[in-house]
Formats: sequence, C-alpha cells, structure tokens
Amino acid sequence: AKEASYEEAIAQFKTRMEKYQDDAQNEALKSEFAALQKEYDAFKISYEKEKSEWEVKLTECHDILNRSEKKVQVSASELDQLREKLRAKEASYEEAIAQFKTRMEKYQDDAQNEALKS
Repeated sequence: AKEASYEEAIAQFKTRMEKYQDDAQNEALKSEFAALQKEYDAFKISYEKEKSEWEVKLTECHDILNRSEKKVQVSASELDQLREKLRAKEASYEEAIAQFKTRMEKYQDDAQNEALKS
C-alpha cells in the first residue's frame, strides 16, 4: 500500500512538474511574443512614418511635374505664336521684295524708254 501511495505521489509529482514545465514554456513564449509584438509595433511606426514622408515627396514630384507640363504647354503655345509672327513677317518681307522688284523693273523700263527717246 505504501508503494502504491509512493507511486501515486510520484505520478502526481510528475504531473505537477509537467504542468510547471508547460507553464514555464508558456511564459517563455509569452515573453518572446511580447518582444516580437514590441519589435513589430516599432517597425510599423517607422514604416508608417517613412511611408508618409515618401507620399509627401511623391506629391511634391507630381506638383513639379504638373507645373513643368504647364510650362511646356505655355512654351509650345508661345512657340506657335512666334512661328505665326515669323510667317507673317516673312510674308510681309516677300511682299516688300516683290513690290521693290516691280518698282525696279518700272524704273528700268522708264530708264530704257528715256534712253530710247533720246
């Protein structure tokens, strides 16, 4: 009977030891999880901050790009206007040259007529 009670006591002791080991493992896992959670939270905060900074930079780049595109459009418009002015000037110069040639031909004809008359 004493042997049975010792075996019972040993079995209970083993059960209690297993429970303590499980509790210890659970505590170790809880501690490890808490450390990982803390590390993750720090990473998440850092990530969100960096993400926010990059979003600001991206917005700035989009703004610069939009302004540049508007400047290019304005410049293209100004260039078209300058081309139109140049075409108009060329046309007026060509007209002036044609008129000058006509007058010169008239003067030559007049000079030839005067020479023939004399």
